[in-house]
Amino acid sequence: MHIAYSRLNNTGPPTKEQLTRQQQFALKMAVKQYKKACRDYAGRIAAIQKRNPGWFPKFNFNP
Repeated sequence: MHIAYSRLNNTGPPTKEQLTRQQQFALKMAVKQYKKACRDYAGRIAAIQKRNPGWFPKFNFNP
């Protein structure tokens, strides 16, 4: 019973099969905007990465 409950109560990111067409489009647009923001703020990101190597802005998507 615990295995079935934990499987149904999965809080991880949705798989591609679980996303509807509209959600897939929204995800694609969110990734596109994230990449654009990273390009626009590349100078600031580089300055932060000098102090914190490997740091990158977090990407959150909640369909």
